[in-house]
Order: sequence, then structure tokens, then C-alpha cells
Amino acid sequence: MSRAVTLLTLDAGSVLYNPTRMPKEVVLKHIDGELTKARRTDTDDWLTERREELEVNFWEDGRYNSPTSAVATLADRQAFGFRLNGEAVNPLAIANSAQTAETIEVEGLGRGGIVVEDELQLPIAVFTTEEVYFRISIREDEDSDAEVPGSIALLEKREGPGGDWDKLDRSEPTEAGCLLSTIAEETGMETVSGGADEMRKSIGDEQDSFKASRTREDEEIRERMAIQNDTAFPPSAPKPRPVDFNS
Repeated sequence: MSRAVTLLTLDAGSVLYNPTRMPKEVVLKHIDGELTKARRTDTDDWLTERREELEVNFWEDGRYNSPTSAVATLADRQAFGFRLNGEAVNPLAIANSAQTAETIEVEGLGRGGIVVEDELQLPIAVFTTEEVYFRISIREDEDSDAEVPGSIALLEKREGPGGDWDKLDRSEPTEAGCLLSTIAEETGMETVSGGADEMRKSIGDEQDSFKASRTREDEEIRERMAIQNDTAFPPSAPKPRPVDFNS
């Protein structure tokens, strides 16, 4: 039985990825039931795949040379918010951008969420509009008395861009998705483990959002190509800092 849990970030924040410490998979789920996945291959390029929630197999529909391009493609297909280094950018322009990616950011808004089942989707971080950070990563079990300690999925929290990380919760790596529920309790986000109907019920009708700052040219491109322009972060909100999963 699947242990997958979907985090609905709503208008409370976003999910962060560090391009230098990407998980093997990034999975997004739309409220219409479609799942899209970016998956790292043995040759270090990235495949994008999709399936409907009642189907069994994912179908490949793209290949990219960087996780940034692959995740941007997923966000665009699901009409999720996408920010690079804290700046709202056109996801279709990523491939031609000379900007160095330090933080990849996805906002589910009212359109869906980010799926975590096990260690394949880790490490991952969450950033709130109140500038609170959460991170989930696989760590050695420091509390184990075994001669060879095993691994755990560890959830930590940090207030603001600096300071120490506080341990918040832990789980078996195969059940890492359950840690998203602790994040939801701390932030006002929601988690669902069911299908699209449950997601739509959890999201509700109203979400506060803002229009991201754009150039006139980008606005014209977005309008022509029907790319959404919403973000949970007001213009005055601090940009997220890259999350280090090694410390």
C-alpha cells in the first residue's frame, strides 16, 4: 500500500530544493489527479514523466540536462508557482537563462501539492511566508545503540535564515511522507493521502495570493502562453536562502 503524502502549501509557503543536493525524484500532483515526476537517471540527466492518479505507469515525456529545467517544466505543466533564487521567473525561459540556480522553489498554491513517499523524494525543504524553514533529510540515527547505526528521515526546523536547526520529528526512511503532517501542523498547510477529491476538499475556495513582479515582456509572454503569475509571497517578503542538508 502506498505511503505517499501530498503537502498542500496553499498560501502559506513553498517547497525548496537545493540543486547541489537534489532528491532522486520530484513529484507534483494537481487537483485534477495528474501526477508529474522529474527523475534523475544514471547518466545524471533528468527525465520528466506523467500519469493520471488511477493509472499504474508513468510515461516519459521529456529529458533535460539539469534539475532546474526539469522541475520548472513540472511546475509549468501543473500551473504551480515557480521561483528561482527567490525570484518569480518564467519556467519556460529557464533553459536559456544564464542565472546560477541556488534555490529551486515550487508553490502549489490552490492547484495541488508536492508528493513525498520515501527517501527517493528527499532531501526537501519547506519555506513559509513567515520566514520559517523546515528540512527533511536522511541521517544516521544518532540515538541508536546499535554497533552500526541505521538511517532515519529527520525533520528539523529553523526560525529565519540563520541560526541552529531544531529537531522536530523523525520516521523510518520508507515512511518519510508522514513527516509532512508535522510541517502542516506547524504552518497551516494541509496534507492529504487520498486522491484528487480529497485534495480539492482540503484546498477550499479561497487562497490569498499576490501577483509576482514581472517585466512587460515577460507579462506579454505569460499572457500569450497562459502561464500563471501567482505567488504566496508578498513583494516585501524576504527571499529564501539555500538550505544546506549537510550540516
